[in-house]
Amino acid sequence: MSNLLTIGRLSKMSHVSIDTIRYYEELGLITHASRKSSGYRLYSEDAVLRLRFIKNAKSLGFTLKEIKELLRLKYDPDDETCHEVRKKAEEKLNEINEKIKILHGMKKVLDEMILSCKTNEKTDECPVLKSLDLITRKTS
Repeated sequence: MSNLLTIGRLSKMSHVSIDTIRYYEELGLITHASRKSSGYRLYSEDAVLRLRFIKNAKSLGFTLKEIKELLRLKYDPDDETCHEVRKKAEEKLNEINEKIKILHGMKKVLDEMILSCKTNEKTDECPVLKSLDLITRKTS
């Protein structure tokens, strides 16, 4: 992979916007580009792989801060082991499981609200609106 890519070409190959590439470069998620005398940024083809890695990690719910650490473990592992990566994946899975529990609770409440609703009632008698109002008053 010895070809250098302009930021526009990198954007097309990685399916990441130019602004996002600049942002990731600023955060240190991808290496700073070299510059031509004209000022154009030039990236190695490795940047495509890094950007795809970032997109994949984001799709699994990792934050940019967590992704930066994963990239460090991948590219500058020192004496780290796969155990460190597994630990981070387990932490993310625990976060996701907690979110799922919260979402299930939200679904249950909405299901109950919807079941209590009679579609022909006027809105001032609507149990969904009344329930939301009651919840609002409790949290105020």
